[in-house]
Amino acid sequence: MTDITTTSTTTMPGETVVYCKEKTEVKDGKTIHKLEKETIGPDGIAMLHTEEQKTYIDSDGKEHSKVKIETKPLYD
Repeated sequence: MTDITTTSTTTMPGETVVYCKEKTEVKDGKTIHKLEKETIGPDGIAMLHTEEQKTYIDSDGKEHSKVKIETKPLYD
């Protein structure tokens, strides 16, 4: 299992990253990569971005990936 904490990541113009954490682990033959970052846009709205990607190789040797991405405001 690898834990990586970074302070810079791809952002939109004018966006500031407040917090970013990435984690990669291998479970039951699947590689699971998780990214969580909190940003503040030029409009002052704080957003939480989460991404989870699961990758595995099937019995025929083909690689498959499934990605789940969610973005939501932190405060109403």
